Amino acid sequence: MGDARHKAQGIMQSREKHAKGIILDERDIEKLFISVLEESGQDTDAVRNVFSTLVYTTLRYRDDVLVSRGEVVTVEDVRTCLDWLVPALATGNMPQTDNKSRLGLLKLWLEELGKNAHIR
Repeated sequence: MGDARHKAQGIMQSREKHAKGIILDERDIEKLFISVLEESGQDTDAVRNVFSTLVYTTLRYRDDVLVSRGEVVTVEDVRTCLDWLVPALATGNMPQTDNKSRLGLLKLWLEELGKNAHIR
């Protein structure tokens, strides 16, 4: 019973955050990734494929985390993970953080990008 109440509270909080513009919806994530893509100056098919993977994976993770833990993945969470992504790819090291949600998203991105690298 406690788990159901916890999940219900999480869903209510997520609705409040969505109303305030904090929660990540599909348009937000697409805008965020498009802006990063434009800033990078490397708008190629390969880069678009990577970003497509990141968008899909982020939306799936957002939904999974909300349902399983009642937690909301925010735009700021994704921005932080984007900042961590290139260093993690370059060094293989994960950032030092206690934020399990952000770390989970970064790990999922790395797994998905690794799978796609093996397909090519």
